[in-house]
Amino acid sequence: MNFSFHKTTLLVILFFSIKLQAQTTQQAVNNLSSIQELNKSILLKPTFEAYFNRGMLLYELGDNSGAMRDFSYAIELNPIDKNVYFNRGKLKDVIGDNIGAIKDFDKSIEMDSSNAEVFCNRGISKRILGEYGNAILDFNTAIDLNPEYAEAYNNRGKSKYFSEDYNDALQDFDKAIELKPDYANAFTNRGNYYFFIDNTIENACSDWTKASELGDTVAKELIRKYCTK
Repeated sequence: MNFSFHKTTLLVILFFSIKLQAQTTQQAVNNLSSIQELNKSILLKPTFEAYFNRGMLLYELGDNSGAMRDFSYAIELNPIDKNVYFNRGKLKDVIGDNIGAIKDFDKSIEMDSSNAEVFCNRGISKRILGEYGNAILDFNTAIDLNPEYAEAYNNRGKSKYFSEDYNDALQDFDKAIELKPDYANAFTNRGNYYFFIDNTIENACSDWTKASELGDTVAKELIRKYCTK
């Protein structure tokens, strides 16, 4: 592997300087400053920590290809770090490589099987691929590890919904909302159950309205389509 200072890296400062014109928050300024310091560090001496930290910043700022490159370099320098596999797995899901994401989550779980979030994310990858039964098993494990994990309940509910296990799906959506009352996606999913399965339009529109108020654009479109006639 060539750890030289890539020409793509040389463009990082320019890229994010332009982006900052539309994103002038202090956090964005701090991120740019951190990336600049990491660029210098990698130029002097490439390390796992520098590549991993820059990868996290690039991921946060939406530079998926840059983040993927840095995570992969970090793994070459330290192939036994559970966190870099986990974060690269999440990034692979973002770009649609769900099979690759599962492989990275597998590696992270091999190193530490006590992290509920990794099981939940692997379950999401499997659900996207239509492996609903296997996804549910991962969500079960995530919930066993963290019984207060609203995201695991919501995503297990979605897998059960697609498996036509509708009553259990509703219970999971209810639990997710109980644990996290501002969980927009759980309200959208429960609204879908009410509308498409239970045929209770009033309940569906109520949940979609709540989800829309919490910022879910999918719920807003569902309201426009089904609740305004």
